[in-house]
Amino acid sequence: MPPSPLGASPDPVPSDPDPRLNEPAKGAEPAFVLEVEVRYSETDQMGVAHHGSYLIYLEEARTGLMRAHGTPYGDVERAGIGLPVRNISLKYRAPAFYEDRLQVHCWVSALRSASVTFSYEIYRGEQDGSCTHLLSATVELACVDLSTKRPRVMPDALHEAFAARLI
Repeated sequence: MPPSPLGASPDPVPSDPDPRLNEPAKGAEPAFVLEVEVRYSETDQMGVAHHGSYLIYLEEARTGLMRAHGTPYGDVERAGIGLPVRNISLKYRAPAFYEDRLQVHCWVSALRSASVTFSYEIYRGEQDGSCTHLLSATVELACVDLSTKRPRVMPDALHEAFAARLI
């Protein structure tokens, strides 16, 4: 695995806000796909995946994307940077059920000097080869200094790592 691109530079050049949210560019593939099976503990009495379970799937996809592209979240934290959730938006389209195999598509959709937004789509493959769109979501993360718990500008190398994943 390549070294984490976290730098100690305190003065990164801020990027302009990117208005593209929740939609990959035409012809572009999402940056990361996580496959997950709905577990029994994530369902209600009717076998339907609980709405809160989706937040776990999103977080697993986000940290998987970061790890796959050489910026494991653990390295970010060890460098003194936190990325807490600032805003989250979910649109449920269809239910998932116990033992469904899901694909969570995740990509960086917006980047600012002190925040990053990830977008997601969750699909279930059907027996006839089609896919059912279950959920659309965006999660905005703020950049904070873990020692002070205060917002801060993102380090250059981390900003560049996210910019390289921007769709």
